[in-house]
Amino acid sequence: MQDLVRQWKAKPLHGRYRSRIEDNAIDTKASQGWLQSEEEKKRIEEEEEEEEEEEE
Repeated sequence: MQDLVRQWKAKPLHGRYRSRIEDNAIDTKASQGWLQSEEEKKRIEEEEEEEEEEEE
């Protein structure tokens, strides 16, 4: 597994992403929370659209 991670980090674009994620300057919990809240918002909007379609 460690070999795969090392190979991934060695790739120019993929490695840059991994390095930035591991950087202490990024609050990963806040970043993940934001992504989760966006997913939740999208799910709610889709459910509301489905309910509107059912009412018609």
